[in-house]
Amino acid sequence: YLFSIIILSMIMTSLARKQSFIFLFMIFAQIQFVLMLVFLKIPPYISTMNAALLLPTAAFSMLLSIVCNVMTGTFFSTVSALLLLMLDVNSILPPLFVVLSGVTGSLVVYKFNKRIDLIKSGLFLSIMNFIFVLVFNLLLPHTWKNSLFQCIFAFINGFASSILCLGILPILEQIMNVPTLSRLAELSDLNTPILQKMLHMASGTFNHSILVGNLAETACNDINANGLLAR
Repeated sequence: YLFSIIILSMIMTSLARKQSFIFLFMIFAQIQFVLMLVFLKIPPYISTMNAALLLPTAAFSMLLSIVCNVMTGTFFSTVSALLLLMLDVNSILPPLFVVLSGVTGSLVVYKFNKRIDLIKSGLFLSIMNFIFVLVFNLLLPHTWKNSLFQCIFAFINGFASSILCLGILPILEQIMNVPTLSRLAELSDLNTPILQKMLHMASGTFNHSILVGNLAETACNDINANGLLAR
């Protein structure tokens, strides 16, 4: 396990390009692994599928996708699925749910602009989780009571992941100083005290800066660059 963590660190160096991102990935991986051990080893009557439904894989993948990039979030969900498969090699469906839920979470938060977008992404993720588990239960024989419970819990897992992501993201933005789109939108708010002070003390410079910022944003959008960051 330690050897695999070293290999992951080397891979993440090229993906994240910052040691802070590697450290964040490592923390999430350690938390995920500990939760797997708790859910699978301590309770005597919990199945691997139920443990997969309890894991906040999508939340971690969403955070890594926002803070770093979609590839990192997808990579985390893949690693989580492999760890779960190593703990229980008798079932392929729980790791499959973990990777599908994590990848979906990474994709739905791609280029979100407002905090409310996380809630909308969580609802979409909940629906997808519900569909994933429903298909799994249709493929294998289960009791209707157990199938209904798993489908409902999969739906709750998706929405809870977005709420968890919404609560942790502002902390990561401040600690790691990450220019996420939501934070850039907050920084570009013209009602901030420093911009209001600039408006009253140097109105000419203020108007010139607004025009240049808008030109920079338009130019970047035309070449598929980060226009909000330029502004």
